[in-house]
Amino acid sequence: MATSAHTSTSTEPDAPKRTHTMPNAPASQHTASQPLVSFVVPVYNAATYLDQCLDSLQTQSAGNLEIICVDDGSTDDSRAILQRRAQHDRRLVVLEQRNSGPAAARNRGMTMARGRYLGFIDADDWVDTDFTARLLDGIQSNAADLVRASIINEFPDHSEAWHGNTYLQQRAEKGDNLGLNDHGYYAWNALYDLHRLRSLGLDRFDTGCDGLEDMPFTVRAMHSLSRRRAVPEAVYHYRRGLPTQLTAISPTKIQNALIANRLCIDFANGFAYGNPEDYAEVVSRNLANLFSHFSRGVSQIPHQFDTAAQTDFYLQVCELFQRHARHELIIRYRPNPLFATLDKNGFSRFLAVACAQT
Repeated sequence: MATSAHTSTSTEPDAPKRTHTMPNAPASQHTASQPLVSFVVPVYNAATYLDQCLDSLQTQSAGNLEIICVDDGSTDDSRAILQRRAQHDRRLVVLEQRNSGPAAARNRGMTMARGRYLGFIDADDWVDTDFTARLLDGIQSNAADLVRASIINEFPDHSEAWHGNTYLQQRAEKGDNLGLNDHGYYAWNALYDLHRLRSLGLDRFDTGCDGLEDMPFTVRAMHSLSRRRAVPEAVYHYRRGLPTQLTAISPTKIQNALIANRLCIDFANGFAYGNPEDYAEVVSRNLANLFSHFSRGVSQIPHQFDTAAQTDFYLQVCELFQRHARHELIIRYRPNPLFATLDKNGFSRFLAVACAQT
Protein backbone atom coordinates (compact mmCIF):
# COMPACT_ATOMS: atom_id res chain seq x y z
CA MET A 1 0.00 0.00 0.00
CA ALA A 2 1.10 3.52 -0.56
CA THR A 3 1.59 4.43 3.10
CA SER A 4 4.12 1.68 3.78
CA ALA A 5 6.98 4.18 3.89
CA HIS A 6 5.94 5.32 7.37
CA THR A 7 8.30 4.46 10.18
CA SER A 8 7.34 4.36 13.79
CA THR A 9 9.48 6.40 16.14
CA SER A 10 7.16 6.51 19.12
CA THR A 11 4.51 4.41 20.77
CA GLU A 12 2.09 7.15 21.79
CA PRO A 13 1.20 9.96 19.37
CA ASP A 14 0.92 13.53 20.52
CA ALA A 15 -2.54 14.98 21.01
CA PRO A 16 -3.73 16.16 17.59
CA LYS A 17 -3.66 19.77 16.56
CA ARG A 18 -6.74 20.55 14.50
CA THR A 19 -6.39 23.24 11.86
CA HIS A 20 -9.61 24.88 10.73
CA THR A 21 -10.09 26.96 7.63
CA MET A 22 -10.52 30.68 7.64
CA PRO A 23 -13.99 32.24 7.22
CA ASN A 24 -13.30 33.39 3.66
CA ALA A 25 -13.59 29.95 2.05
CA PRO A 26 -15.46 30.05 -1.26
CA ALA A 27 -19.20 29.60 -0.83
CA SER A 28 -19.20 26.71 -3.30
CA GLN A 29 -16.98 24.76 -0.92
CA HIS A 30 -19.11 25.16 2.19
CA THR A 31 -20.79 21.97 3.39
CA ALA A 32 -23.60 21.15 5.77
CA SER A 33 -22.73 21.02 9.46
CA GLN A 34 -22.84 17.24 9.27
CA PRO A 35 -20.86 15.87 6.31
CA LEU A 36 -22.20 12.84 4.49
CA VAL A 37 -18.76 11.40 3.75
CA SER A 38 -15.51 11.60 5.70
CA PHE A 39 -12.23 10.84 3.94
CA VAL A 40 -9.17 10.06 6.06
CA VAL A 41 -5.80 10.78 4.44
CA PRO A 42 -2.66 9.73 6.38
CA VAL A 43 0.24 11.94 5.30
CA TYR A 44 3.94 11.25 5.77
CA ASN A 45 6.53 13.05 3.61
CA ALA A 46 4.18 13.10 0.63
CA ALA A 47 4.83 16.67 -0.55
CA THR A 48 5.67 15.54 -4.09
CA TYR A 49 2.21 14.03 -4.61
CA LEU A 50 0.00 15.73 -2.04
CA ASP A 51 -1.35 18.55 -4.20
CA GLN A 52 -2.63 16.11 -6.83
CA CYS A 53 -4.27 13.98 -4.14
CA LEU A 54 -5.99 16.96 -2.51
CA ASP A 55 -6.98 18.48 -5.87
CA SER A 56 -8.82 15.26 -6.70
CA LEU A 57 -10.67 15.28 -3.38
CA GLN A 58 -11.49 18.98 -3.27
CA THR A 59 -13.02 18.88 -6.76
CA GLN A 60 -15.34 15.93 -6.13
CA SER A 61 -18.71 16.25 -7.86
CA ALA A 62 -20.39 15.17 -4.61
CA GLY A 63 -19.42 18.00 -2.28
CA ASN A 64 -20.94 17.16 1.11
CA LEU A 65 -17.76 15.75 2.57
CA GLU A 66 -14.91 16.38 4.98
CA ILE A 67 -11.26 15.63 4.29
CA ILE A 68 -9.32 14.69 7.42
CA CYS A 69 -5.58 14.81 6.79
CA VAL A 70 -3.38 13.39 9.53
CA ASP A 71 0.19 14.67 9.24
CA ASP A 72 2.20 11.87 10.80
CA GLY A 73 5.33 13.82 11.68
CA SER A 74 6.37 14.75 8.14
CA THR A 75 9.82 16.32 7.74
CA ASP A 76 9.25 17.65 4.21
CA ASP A 77 6.79 20.36 3.07
CA SER A 78 3.68 18.21 3.61
CA ARG A 79 2.51 20.07 6.71
CA ALA A 80 2.93 23.49 5.05
CA ILE A 81 0.92 22.30 2.04
CA LEU A 82 -1.87 21.04 4.28
CA GLN A 83 -2.02 24.22 6.34
CA ARG A 84 -2.00 26.44 3.26
CA ARG A 85 -4.83 24.53 1.60
CA ALA A 86 -6.86 24.34 4.81
CA GLN A 87 -7.01 28.14 4.87
CA HIS A 88 -9.19 28.09 1.75
CA ASP A 89 -11.46 25.09 2.26
CA ARG A 90 -13.61 24.55 5.33
CA ARG A 91 -13.94 20.87 4.51
CA LEU A 92 -10.23 20.25 5.03
CA VAL A 93 -9.24 19.35 8.60
CA VAL A 94 -5.57 18.95 9.49
CA LEU A 95 -4.46 16.86 12.48
CA GLU A 96 -0.82 16.80 13.51
CA GLN A 97 1.03 14.13 15.50
CA ARG A 98 4.55 12.88 15.92
CA ASN A 99 5.47 10.00 13.60
CA SER A 100 3.56 6.92 14.73
CA GLY A 101 2.84 5.04 11.51
CA PRO A 102 -0.06 4.80 9.04
CA ALA A 103 -2.31 2.68 11.26
CA ALA A 104 -2.16 5.19 14.11
CA ALA A 105 -2.75 8.04 11.65
CA ARG A 106 -5.83 6.35 10.22
CA ASN A 107 -7.14 5.57 13.68
CA ARG A 108 -6.77 9.21 14.71
CA GLY A 109 -8.64 10.29 11.60
CA MET A 110 -11.44 7.79 12.16
CA THR A 111 -11.90 9.03 15.70
CA MET A 112 -12.53 12.54 14.38
CA ALA A 113 -14.73 11.52 11.44
CA ARG A 114 -18.29 12.93 11.53
CA GLY A 115 -19.69 11.54 8.28
CA ARG A 116 -22.21 8.76 7.84
CA TYR A 117 -19.81 7.09 5.41
CA LEU A 118 -16.05 6.69 5.60
CA GLY A 119 -13.34 6.38 2.97
CA PHE A 120 -9.54 6.23 2.97
CA ILE A 121 -7.21 7.84 0.46
CA ASP A 122 -3.43 7.47 0.43
CA ALA A 123 -1.59 10.77 0.10
CA ASP A 124 0.36 9.69 -3.00
CA ASP A 125 -2.75 8.46 -4.85
CA TRP A 126 -5.66 10.30 -6.46
CA VAL A 127 -9.28 9.66 -7.47
CA ASP A 128 -11.56 10.58 -10.34
CA THR A 129 -13.90 13.56 -9.90
CA ASP A 130 -16.93 11.27 -9.60
CA PHE A 131 -15.28 8.82 -7.17
CA THR A 132 -17.46 9.89 -4.22
CA ALA A 133 -20.65 10.09 -6.29
CA ARG A 134 -20.12 6.61 -7.77
CA LEU A 135 -19.49 4.98 -4.41
CA LEU A 136 -22.30 6.88 -2.69
CA ASP A 137 -24.74 5.71 -5.34
CA GLY A 138 -23.53 2.13 -4.89
CA ILE A 139 -23.83 2.14 -1.12
CA GLN A 140 -27.14 4.02 -0.91
CA SER A 141 -29.00 2.33 -3.77
CA ASN A 142 -28.15 -1.09 -2.34
CA ALA A 143 -28.51 -0.17 1.36
CA ALA A 144 -25.00 -1.59 1.59
CA ASP A 145 -22.53 -1.63 4.47
CA LEU A 146 -19.61 -1.15 2.10
CA VAL A 147 -19.05 -0.66 -1.59
CA ARG A 148 -15.83 -1.24 -3.49
CA ALA A 149 -14.58 0.28 -6.76
CA SER A 150 -12.14 -0.98 -9.35
CA ILE A 151 -8.68 0.58 -9.46
CA ILE A 152 -6.04 1.70 -11.92
CA ASN A 153 -2.38 0.98 -11.15
CA GLU A 154 -0.36 4.06 -12.08
CA PHE A 155 3.23 3.17 -12.91
CA PRO A 156 5.80 5.87 -13.79
CA ASP A 157 5.50 5.12 -17.51
CA HIS A 158 2.04 3.57 -17.97
CA SER A 159 -1.37 2.87 -16.45
CA GLU A 160 -2.66 -0.63 -15.89
CA ALA A 161 -6.05 -1.89 -14.72
CA TRP A 162 -6.03 -4.10 -11.62
CA HIS A 163 -6.47 -7.78 -12.43
CA GLY A 164 -9.50 -7.99 -10.13
CA ASN A 165 -11.43 -5.28 -11.94
CA THR A 166 -13.28 -7.64 -14.29
CA TYR A 167 -14.55 -9.73 -11.41
CA LEU A 168 -15.74 -6.68 -9.48
CA GLN A 169 -17.42 -5.34 -12.60
CA GLN A 170 -19.27 -8.61 -13.16
CA ARG A 171 -20.49 -8.61 -9.56
CA ALA A 172 -21.60 -5.00 -9.90
CA GLU A 173 -23.55 -5.68 -13.08
CA LYS A 174 -25.36 -8.62 -11.49
CA GLY A 175 -25.93 -6.81 -8.19
CA ASP A 176 -24.34 -9.72 -6.34
CA ASN A 177 -22.93 -9.56 -2.85
CA LEU A 178 -19.14 -9.60 -2.79
CA GLY A 179 -17.63 -12.81 -1.49
CA LEU A 180 -15.41 -13.01 1.57
CA ASN A 181 -12.27 -12.95 -0.57
CA ASP A 182 -13.34 -10.14 -2.89
CA HIS A 183 -11.42 -7.36 -1.18
CA GLY A 184 -7.85 -7.26 -2.48
CA TYR A 185 -6.60 -6.31 1.01
CA TYR A 186 -7.05 -2.63 0.09
CA ALA A 187 -8.92 -0.34 2.46
CA TRP A 188 -8.82 2.69 0.20
CA ASN A 189 -10.90 1.79 -2.87
CA ALA A 190 -14.06 1.53 -0.80
CA LEU A 191 -16.70 3.43 1.11
CA TYR A 192 -17.86 2.07 4.49
CA ASP A 193 -20.93 2.71 6.61
CA LEU A 194 -19.13 4.33 9.55
CA HIS A 195 -22.05 3.72 11.92
CA ARG A 196 -21.83 -0.01 11.22
CA LEU A 197 -18.06 -0.07 11.63
CA ARG A 198 -18.34 1.60 15.02
CA SER A 199 -21.24 -0.53 16.22
CA LEU A 200 -19.25 -3.69 15.41
CA GLY A 201 -15.98 -2.39 16.87
CA LEU A 202 -14.31 -2.45 13.46
CA ASP A 203 -13.14 1.18 13.44
CA ARG A 204 -9.50 0.43 14.29
CA PHE A 205 -6.38 -0.56 12.38
CA ASP A 206 -3.79 -2.76 14.07
CA THR A 207 -0.67 -0.72 14.84
CA GLY A 208 1.79 -3.63 15.04
CA CYS A 209 2.02 -4.31 11.31
CA ASP A 210 2.55 -0.93 9.65
CA GLY A 211 2.49 -1.10 5.89
CA LEU A 212 0.23 -4.17 5.94
CA GLU A 213 -2.47 -2.93 8.32
CA ASP A 214 -5.03 -3.03 5.49
CA MET A 215 -5.06 -6.83 5.59
CA PRO A 216 -6.72 -7.58 8.96
CA PHE A 217 -8.97 -4.51 8.62
CA THR A 218 -10.42 -5.60 5.28
CA VAL A 219 -10.75 -9.25 6.33
CA ARG A 220 -12.77 -8.29 9.40
CA ALA A 221 -14.89 -5.83 7.45
CA MET A 222 -15.67 -8.28 4.66
CA HIS A 223 -16.67 -10.98 7.15
CA SER A 224 -18.67 -8.75 9.50
CA LEU A 225 -20.47 -6.40 7.11
CA SER A 226 -23.26 -8.39 5.51
CA ARG A 227 -24.18 -6.21 2.52
CA ARG A 228 -21.08 -5.84 0.34
CA ARG A 229 -21.42 -4.39 -3.14
CA ALA A 230 -19.21 -3.18 -6.00
CA VAL A 231 -19.44 -0.43 -8.58
CA PRO A 232 -18.14 -1.22 -12.08
CA GLU A 233 -16.05 1.91 -12.62
CA ALA A 234 -12.27 2.08 -12.10
CA VAL A 235 -12.06 5.44 -10.31
CA TYR A 236 -9.15 5.06 -7.85
CA HIS A 237 -5.60 5.67 -9.10
CA TYR A 238 -3.01 3.71 -7.11
CA ARG A 239 0.51 5.00 -7.65
CA ARG A 240 3.03 2.17 -8.08
CA GLY A 241 6.77 1.94 -8.55
CA LEU A 242 7.72 4.64 -6.05
CA PRO A 243 11.28 4.51 -4.68
CA THR A 244 9.97 3.94 -1.16
CA GLN A 245 7.96 0.96 -2.37
CA LEU A 246 10.89 -0.54 -4.27
CA THR A 247 13.21 -0.41 -1.26
CA ALA A 248 10.62 -1.43 1.31
CA ILE A 249 11.56 -5.14 1.31
CA SER A 250 13.32 -5.85 4.59
CA PRO A 251 13.13 -8.30 7.47
CA THR A 252 10.95 -5.73 9.29
CA LYS A 253 8.51 -5.57 6.39
CA ILE A 254 8.39 -9.36 6.17
CA GLN A 255 7.83 -9.52 9.93
CA ASN A 256 4.96 -7.03 9.62
CA ALA A 257 3.48 -9.13 6.81
CA LEU A 258 3.58 -12.21 9.01
CA ILE A 259 1.95 -10.35 11.89
CA ALA A 260 -0.81 -9.09 9.60
CA ASN A 261 -1.34 -12.55 8.19
CA ARG A 262 -1.45 -13.99 11.72
CA LEU A 263 -4.21 -11.55 12.65
CA CYS A 264 -6.16 -12.68 9.57
CA ILE A 265 -5.64 -16.32 10.50
CA ASP A 266 -6.77 -15.81 14.09
CA PHE A 267 -9.88 -13.97 12.97
CA ALA A 268 -10.75 -16.58 10.34
CA ASN A 269 -10.22 -19.42 12.79
CA GLY A 270 -12.63 -17.89 15.29
CA PHE A 271 -15.34 -16.86 12.82
CA ALA A 272 -18.56 -18.90 12.75
CA TYR A 273 -18.66 -19.99 9.10
CA GLY A 274 -21.99 -21.34 7.96
CA ASN A 275 -20.45 -22.82 4.84
CA PRO A 276 -17.27 -24.95 5.07
CA GLU A 277 -16.36 -23.87 1.54
CA ASP A 278 -16.12 -20.27 2.75
CA TYR A 279 -13.64 -21.38 5.38
CA ALA A 280 -11.59 -23.24 2.76
CA GLU A 281 -11.52 -20.16 0.54
CA VAL A 282 -10.30 -17.92 3.34
CA VAL A 283 -7.64 -20.43 4.38
CA SER A 284 -6.51 -20.61 0.77
CA ARG A 285 -6.36 -16.83 0.55
CA ASN A 286 -4.31 -16.54 3.73
CA LEU A 287 -1.92 -19.25 2.57
CA ALA A 288 -1.47 -17.67 -0.83
CA ASN A 289 -0.79 -14.31 0.76
CA LEU A 290 1.72 -15.79 3.19
CA PHE A 291 3.67 -17.56 0.47
CA SER A 292 3.50 -14.47 -1.73
CA HIS A 293 5.20 -12.38 0.94
CA PHE A 294 7.81 -15.07 1.48
CA SER A 295 8.49 -15.28 -2.26
CA ARG A 296 8.84 -11.52 -2.51
CA GLY A 297 11.14 -11.50 0.49
CA VAL A 298 13.61 -14.01 -0.93
CA SER A 299 13.41 -12.78 -4.54
CA GLN A 300 13.71 -9.02 -3.90
CA ILE A 301 16.79 -8.98 -1.73
CA PRO A 302 18.11 -5.41 -2.01
CA HIS A 303 20.77 -5.32 -4.71
CA GLN A 304 22.85 -2.82 -2.80
CA PHE A 305 23.66 -5.51 -0.21
CA ASP A 306 26.98 -7.29 -0.49
CA THR A 307 27.03 -11.11 -0.65
CA ALA A 308 27.24 -11.58 3.11
CA ALA A 309 24.37 -9.17 3.75
CA GLN A 310 22.23 -10.84 1.10
CA THR A 311 22.82 -14.22 2.71
CA ASP A 312 21.93 -12.84 6.13
CA PHE A 313 18.76 -11.24 4.74
CA TYR A 314 17.74 -14.51 3.08
CA LEU A 315 18.29 -16.52 6.25
CA GLN A 316 16.30 -14.02 8.33
CA VAL A 317 13.35 -14.22 5.96
CA CYS A 318 13.50 -18.02 5.90
CA GLU A 319 13.64 -18.20 9.68
CA LEU A 320 10.69 -15.82 10.06
CA PHE A 321 8.64 -17.79 7.56
CA GLN A 322 9.51 -21.17 9.05
CA ARG A 323 8.57 -20.08 12.56
CA HIS A 324 5.36 -18.48 11.39
CA ALA A 325 4.28 -21.30 9.08
CA ARG A 326 4.79 -24.10 11.57
CA HIS A 327 3.36 -22.37 14.59
CA GLU A 328 0.67 -20.09 13.20
CA LEU A 329 -0.74 -22.22 10.40
CA ILE A 330 -0.62 -25.74 11.77
CA ILE A 331 -1.20 -25.03 15.46
CA ARG A 332 -3.73 -22.22 15.06
CA TYR A 333 -5.81 -23.73 12.28
CA ARG A 334 -5.99 -27.30 13.54
CA PRO A 335 -8.34 -26.69 16.53
CA ASN A 336 -11.06 -25.35 14.23
CA PRO A 337 -13.70 -28.06 13.60
CA LEU A 338 -13.71 -27.10 9.93
CA PHE A 339 -10.01 -27.92 9.57
CA ALA A 340 -10.94 -31.54 8.81
CA THR A 341 -13.03 -30.39 5.85
CA LEU A 342 -9.88 -29.09 4.22
CA ASP A 343 -8.49 -32.61 3.74
CA LYS A 344 -10.55 -33.13 0.60
CA ASN A 345 -8.59 -30.28 -0.96
CA GLY A 346 -5.26 -31.55 0.29
CA PHE A 347 -4.68 -28.57 2.58
CA SER A 348 -3.27 -30.51 5.52
CA ARG A 349 -0.80 -32.34 3.27
CA PHE A 350 0.06 -29.09 1.56
CA LEU A 351 0.77 -27.45 4.90
CA ALA A 352 2.91 -30.36 6.08
CA VAL A 353 5.01 -30.30 2.92
CA ALA A 354 5.32 -26.52 2.90
CA CYS A 355 6.44 -26.36 6.51
CA ALA A 356 8.87 -29.26 6.12
CA GLN A 357 10.59 -27.57 3.19
CA THR A 358 11.08 -24.15 4.76
